[in-house]
Amino acid sequence: MNDDPRASILLVDDRKENLMALGEILQPLGQNLVLARSGDEALKRLLAADFACILLDVQMPGLDGFATAAHIKQRERSRHIPIIFLTAISREPHQALKGYSAGAVDYLAKPFDPWILRSKVAVFVDLYLERKRAQVAERALLHQAFRRSEDAAVLFLDIDRLKWVNDSLGHAAGDQLLVDVAGRLQGVLRPGDTVARFGGDEFVVLCDDLSHPGEAVYVAERLREALATPFHLGGREICLTASIGIALASTSTHDTPDALLRDADAAMYRAKERGRDRVELFDDHMRSRAMARLETESTLRRAIDQGQLRVHYQPVIELATGRATGLEALVRWQHPERGLVPPSEFISVAEETGLIVGLGAFVLTEACTQVARWNGRCPDRPPLTVSVNLSAHQLHTRGLRELVAEVLQQTRLQPELLCLEITETALVEDADISRAALDSLKDLGVTLAVDDFGTGYSSLLYLRRFAVDVLKIDRSFVVGLGTSAEDTAIVSGVVGLAQALGLQAVAEGVETPEQVVLLKGLGCALAQGYHWSEPLTARQTERWLKGHRADTLAVERLADLTTSPA
Repeated sequence: MNDDPRASILLVDDRKENLMALGEILQPLGQNLVLARSGDEALKRLLAADFACILLDVQMPGLDGFATAAHIKQRERSRHIPIIFLTAISREPHQALKGYSAGAVDYLAKPFDPWILRSKVAVFVDLYLERKRAQVAERALLHQAFRRSEDAAVLFLDIDRLKWVNDSLGHAAGDQLLVDVAGRLQGVLRPGDTVARFGGDEFVVLCDDLSHPGEAVYVAERLREALATPFHLGGREICLTASIGIALASTSTHDTPDALLRDADAAMYRAKERGRDRVELFDDHMRSRAMARLETESTLRRAIDQGQLRVHYQPVIELATGRATGLEALVRWQHPERGLVPPSEFISVAEETGLIVGLGAFVLTEACTQVARWNGRCPDRPPLTVSVNLSAHQLHTRGLRELVAEVLQQTRLQPELLCLEITETALVEDADISRAALDSLKDLGVTLAVDDFGTGYSSLLYLRRFAVDVLKIDRSFVVGLGTSAEDTAIVSGVVGLAQALGLQAVAEGVETPEQVVLLKGLGCALAQGYHWSEPLTARQTERWLKGHRADTLAVERLADLTTSPA
C-alpha cells in the first residue's frame, strides 16, 4: 500500500502550458500532481496508482476527453474516481450534458476562476484522504487479527453489479446499501472474525482459529446466503449477489496479510469469471493465471496502439439456396511473438480493464468499412450483411449509439446491413439499461441478434421486452444435432420459437452435411460453421466469396437445365 500521506491528482491535457498552469493553481493544496499529455498516457497512469480526482481536458488528439472518461468508468479499479472536465470548446448546455453523461462530476469551461477550481478539487482531496485513513485503520485491524493465529483465511468479497444501483438510484442510495450489506455480513460472522470495507463495493473478512480449511468455505457460503434475502431501499426491492475469493494462510507461500489479500483478490476474480455469485479457493494455478493476466493486459494495450488486431470473417449461409448472405466479424490478435492469438485468451481481459471499448470500436469500424467496400464492388448482387459482437461493457457504455451512427455514416453502410450481436448474459445484466441501449440502437435501423442462445438466462419475457431480430443457436447444441435427442429437441425448439416470434434463426458451429440437412428440415433459415469455411482474413474472404458465388451460379444453371422443358 502507498504510504504517501498525500493524495494524487491526475492532470490530463495535451498542451504543456495548460498542465503547467493547472500545476500552479493546485500547488497550494500540497498534494501529489501527476501529469499526462494524452488520454492513452492517463489510462496507463491509472494502472499504476489511485487518484483523488482527475482533471481532464476534452479536446485532445487521439482519445479525446469523453472517450478517455468512458475507459476510466469501465474499469473496476478506476470507475470511482471523480472526473472534472476542463474545456475551451463551448459553453453550450448540450456540451456540458455530454460531459456529465460521460461520467463527470463537473464540467468547467475555460477560462475558469482558479479559486473555484482549487476549492472543488480540495473537496475531493479531503474525501479521498478520509477514505484512505479509514482503510489504513481497517488494514491495521486485519494485521492485528492475522497475527493472532496461523490458521487464518482471508475472504475477499465483491458485490456483483452494484454499479446498477449507483447508476439507477444514485450514489447516496448505493452508499446506504453498502451500510446495510456490512450489517448483514457482520451479523453472520463467527465471534472473533473481522470484516472491513475495502473501498467501492468490496469487503474483506479475516477468519482466524480455523479448525480446518473447509470452515472458511462454510463462512463464505454463509456470507453469500446472508445477501440472498432482498434489501429494501427507497421503496424498491434490491437483490444482490456476491463473488467471494478465499486464501488460506496454512497453504500459502506468503506470511503477510497483504500477500494473502492479493491471493484472495485473484480468487474473487476467478469467481466472477465463472459466472459470479460463487466462492473460489485460491491455488497456485490462480497465481500463475494472475501474473499471465497482468502481462496480457500490458501487451494488449500495446497491441491496440500498434495495430496488431485483425478482423477475420466467417460466412453466413442461407440454407434454402446455399448463398452467402452475410459475414460475422471476429477479432484476432496478431502477436509478434506468439502468432495469431484467439479471442478466448484476451477478450475477458479487455472487458475487465475497459480496453474492450476501444477494441470493439476498431472491429466495428473495420468490419463495416470492409463489407461496404465489397458491396460497392458488386452492385448487381444482393448486398452482404455484417455481424459484429457487442460485450456487456460496450452495451452499457455511454455513447454507443453515437459511435454506431458515426461508423455507419463514415462507411456509408446501410443500417439494415449491420447486425449487432449480444449474448443472453449481457442482456439480462442490468436488463433496464440493456433495453434502453437496444432501443436506441434499433432506432438507427440496425438488426439485433441474441448470440449463443440457450446458454444464458433469458426467457420468453426477455425476448418480448428486447427489440431483437435474430436468435443464434449456440454451437454446443448444434454439435449434438441428430446424435443427441436432447440437443436435437433444443435446436428444434429454438427454431420453432424464432418462427413463432417472427425472428430469424441462425445455427452456429455447423460442421457436417448431416447437420445441414437436419437444420433445413427443421426450417432453420441461416447457418455458419466450418462446413463452409473457418474464419478468414479479408483477402481470403474475398477469394472465398468469388469462388462460392461461382459455385452457386453453376449449381443454379444446372438446376435450370434439369427443370426446363425439353
